[in-house]
Amino acid sequence: MKSFLILTKNEIVVFVLISGALGYALGFQGGPILLAPIFASLATLYFMSAGSFAINQAQESAIDGLMPRTENRPIPMGKISRRSAFAIGFAFLVLGTLCSLFLNLRVTAVSWLTVFLYNGVYTMYWKRRLSFGAVPGALPGALPVVIGYAASSGVVFT
Repeated sequence: MKSFLILTKNEIVVFVLISGALGYALGFQGGPILLAPIFASLATLYFMSAGSFAINQAQESAIDGLMPRTENRPIPMGKISRRSAFAIGFAFLVLGTLCSLFLNLRVTAVSWLTVFLYNGVYTMYWKRRLSFGAVPGALPGALPVVIGYAASSGVVFT
């Protein structure tokens, strides 16, 4: 279980859930408070972020094994295979997508934009080629607030 929690970076996922919940509160338009959309938005954020983090560790497993800070992650340690990490990640992305579809297509779109920016652009390009790759890499880190806002309000831009 500890390896799974490290693979999915649950310490970071907690902050994703908090920022998404704050975004949800900011976008709330009043009226009855329905628990199903709140749980669906939190489930979307959990599955999409945990899945994205698992895929990130699979993408960077060779590099992680070379750095003292990351050499004790589950894949370099041989506790979880790279293939299993990809499978967990993609399964979580499917579950997150299903949860997001319960809300609205804007949540689905922004969720997948976040995954693309983090796993595609940041992990594969910005981080490896730019000295200050973490600066534009903050963009996918800021999008959980937007996802929460879109989940409660139905809009992304106001």
